[in-house]
Amino acid sequence: MLAFTKIERLVEEQLMALSADPNIAGALRSYRSKGGEKTENPWRVAGLYAYETENQRLVLEAFYLAARDTCVVRVFREGRPEILYARKSVGDVTKLASALDGAASHFLLHLKKWLPLQSSEAGYGLISKLIGKSLSRALAPIPPPVNLDIES
Repeated sequence: MLAFTKIERLVEEQLMALSADPNIAGALRSYRSKGGEKTENPWRVAGLYAYETENQRLVLEAFYLAARDTCVVRVFREGRPEILYARKSVGDVTKLASALDGAASHFLLHLKKWLPLQSSEAGYGLISKLIGKSLSRALAPIPPPVNLDIES
């Protein structure tokens, strides 16, 4: 069985590994999101992104459906959705860790150029505390629909 805390930790490990490159360390931001609490299929997301242009981000995310004990790992571009990598893991932390390793490799492969975090995000932490979670939700990536029929 997967636990979201383990998923978050694995995503955080990928962020730390990617941040080891000082050239892109200042371009990466992590995020968390959740929804569907009032439905039969609540979900949670842990991910990271980097701006490629002012209006486009490259995103690595782990999308977890607790009711199905399924985690879909994806790398995609926002805007006109382009999924570059997608794998799922059902109840298997080892497969999930491997999928996240593959996702991080694809993330680096597709991150041709990047921008330092936008100046509008420079005070992100303070603004988020002052305004609340609505700001962090507004800045989170907008993912394409999830397909659970992808390769495991």
